[in-house]
Amino acid sequence: MGIIIRQGIKHSIVRYSAIFLGLLSTLFIYPLVLNEIGLIRTIQAIALVAAPLVLMGSNIAATRFFPTFKSTPLEQAGFFTRLNRTSLGGAILVTLLYFLFQEPILQAYNVQDGPWKSIFNLTPAFIILLAFSQLYEFYTSNYQRIAIPAAIGELSLKVGLPLLFILYLNSIITFQEVVYLFLLVYVALDLGLLVYLKTLVSGPLFTRIPKISTTLRSEIRNFSAYNVFTSLSILVSVRIDLIMLSAMTNFTTSGIYSINMMIGEVIDAPRQALIRITNPIIAEAMKQEDHKKIAQLYQSTSLHMFMASLLLFVGILSSIDDLFSIMPNGDEVAKGKMVLIILGVTKLVDNVFGINSIILQHSKWYRFLLAAVVFLASFNIFNNYLLIPKYEMIGAATATLISGIGFNLMKYIRIRQTLKIQPFTWRIPVLLLIGIAAFALGLLIPAGEAETIWMACLNIVGRSILVGGLFVLLTYSLKLSPEVNGLIRNFASSIIKR
Repeated sequence: MGIIIRQGIKHSIVRYSAIFLGLLSTLFIYPLVLNEIGLIRTIQAIALVAAPLVLMGSNIAATRFFPTFKSTPLEQAGFFTRLNRTSLGGAILVTLLYFLFQEPILQAYNVQDGPWKSIFNLTPAFIILLAFSQLYEFYTSNYQRIAIPAAIGELSLKVGLPLLFILYLNSIITFQEVVYLFLLVYVALDLGLLVYLKTLVSGPLFTRIPKISTTLRSEIRNFSAYNVFTSLSILVSVRIDLIMLSAMTNFTTSGIYSINMMIGEVIDAPRQALIRITNPIIAEAMKQEDHKKIAQLYQSTSLHMFMASLLLFVGILSSIDDLFSIMPNGDEVAKGKMVLIILGVTKLVDNVFGINSIILQHSKWYRFLLAAVVFLASFNIFNNYLLIPKYEMIGAATATLISGIGFNLMKYIRIRQTLKIQPFTWRIPVLLLIGIAAFALGLLIPAGEAETIWMACLNIVGRSILVGGLFVLLTYSLKLSPEVNGLIRNFASSIIKR
């Protein structure tokens, strides 16, 4: 668990640096361009959902079958080349599908003409570039290195888009040019990941694809095919909200929704970090049939994911009114406050259930995920279709929460039945009580009543110290995590020595 926590912390530092930059943009830039950010976030959501069609399961296969091909640098290069060839075929397929259904897609979002039509037609390019960046990040995790790829991916996007909008707000470039230049940021991201990956391998990145046995080829093909539909359905379950909200309302509404969603995504950073580093470790453990190690990681990640995400959720929730008060156009963005709360609870649910998707992906029961997520994706689409016309943003967020709870429960039950393991310990309810106590303490400082921006910022800092201080103190005192307590002691010792 040591390397997982170390790499997880490094990844979290990078991610939170990016989140800090993104938060500045969310607070001070994006509220000024609600319509425009709504369009860009919709394209990004479509790209995220459609990326599995490009990848054809190659990103999951990159970690699942890497142990089979890691004997020599040439074997690794051949495997990496095979993954890229598969994704290239998927890129051609997605491009053809988009332009085949171009007219109904443009009609759904009411962008049949004008400059926004040409912008929306860039969607396939965003899909392809995002897909390849995911492939390269997954493959790099085989070397148990996630911090640098995260820095390349997170910082480039979090810095690039706000800078482009600053130029747009100052009438230096047009919105159309913002989108074209943002597309180039994705190109730079993919190239940067390839360059970094080259520093990790001792041989070439690409080579001729070697012949493999018919059995292994069939195993890779079947595994990848199942994971295409699994990944696609999972993403539909968690991202269809923004896509349908934009089509059924307008881009301004989806802009407000996306800003609150971005604030809420801060809560999910620890899970993203631990998932990337545990993915190849679970793959290796499954290959060795080391169920004891899998069970230990299952409970440990659940505890640490929930601990970090709960602290962040409580901190954000206690200061959200002050955050809205310092935003330009904050009254409009505050209309999505309930969205932030609902999506925040959804993230807590994802975190407390731990690495259930990874365990199933790398097990012989991975086919179960397909049936589960297809059902839940269909259920989520139905819920969004039912709830958005009546409740708009809140309806979309509620549909996501329902799907998130249902999906995690199905995975939990399946793992419990097959592997006889589960993620929860007595520490989870104790953490929940600590979170409630910390939130209650934060109420001592009234929120949303500051007369100036500086007073609001001071309130946020003071409240964060109270909430975070009590949370960490109780967690440490009750010895809920030996790993976290050790990190705190080491940090305190380094400060004292200075």
